[in-house]
Amino acid sequence: MALLYVLGLIAACAHTAFVRAIANGAANIPGLTTYTSIATVVEVVVKHNRWPPLSQPDYEQLISNGGNLIGAMESEDELAVTFFRGKSGTIQSPYINYPKDLENWGYRYDSEGNNDFHFGTGPDIGDAMRGLGVDYTMAIHGGTTFGSCWKHNQPVTRNGKTYRPTQAVFSQVINVEHGLLVGWQKFGPKYMGARQQPPVTGNALPELRAWADIIFLEWLNRAQTRNADASKLKYIVSGQIQNLETERILQRILDVDDVRARCRRFKWDNRKEYGVETDEAKALLASQNGRGAALLLIRHKGTFGSRTAIEKVTFWCGGESNERDIHLLFTVKKRTEANGFLDKAERRAPRHIITGAPFTPTA
Repeated sequence: MALLYVLGLIAACAHTAFVRAIANGAANIPGLTTYTSIATVVEVVVKHNRWPPLSQPDYEQLISNGGNLIGAMESEDELAVTFFRGKSGTIQSPYINYPKDLENWGYRYDSEGNNDFHFGTGPDIGDAMRGLGVDYTMAIHGGTTFGSCWKHNQPVTRNGKTYRPTQAVFSQVINVEHGLLVGWQKFGPKYMGARQQPPVTGNALPELRAWADIIFLEWLNRAQTRNADASKLKYIVSGQIQNLETERILQRILDVDDVRARCRRFKWDNRKEYGVETDEAKALLASQNGRGAALLLIRHKGTFGSRTAIEKVTFWCGGESNERDIHLLFTVKKRTEANGFLDKAERRAPRHIITGAPFTPTA
């Protein structure tokens, strides 16, 4: 049943090309049997309980990284860039042209996968959206919400260098009128490229590969086509999370040995909310399901505002169809010098976040 659930989970934006990409090669999951690479998608569903606990040093590193992300969100660009190792000048994204930038790097809009959203496939978060007063009805059914899907499936040549497709998949749900952005399937070039034969890694990866940059282009396009204010982002959701690192962080925060087995405790009406000043929020911001939300605001200050930041992280479980789904909600607020979390002196002190994974799980 668990495998059938996950196959249903990846149905949207997961037609034959993506299924073939998943099926190519094998993946060794620490502590588990070797499966075909679809196991990397289903690992936390098929065998999810009792992950090894997160160590204190790992947790403290996450808290530190989360603090750096907060500092970068709340700072002007010239100061924000100092929070990133090896960066100077600016941290702002050069990718602002839709769909040109995506197509130039080998991405193609997947209209076939996008059609699946019309049939109700997508993150099952309707209960939470109703609680927030957000319209979560797809446009085809009379609402103002749109799904979209992009695949990295085209070879391209840039400056004399050819980049192979990685079969990366990004699908999302957007409602610009209500300020909602939902990241759903985020199988990026680094993750999927490593599973190709031969692998696509390192300098062979496309320069445009960060979820924060790709989702921004889709958000900007949707705002322009809807004649809406692109700066009015209120909610960023990471829906139906399947990530070992994030689950281990939640295990520690919630003091449980199996998050999914305890999901009934954490329905939307009993959700857990953490202000950005807390260690819990910082750790979740630095997780693989959190830092993309922060980087979206950090790398696109020209659209969202120079000090727009995440003010609260919310965790809840379940939906109308599966009670073991795990979701994170990042609430966005435009900050000023007076109401920022970090004081002015603290923001001025350069610190360095580790880009990429903040730590290596030891499962």
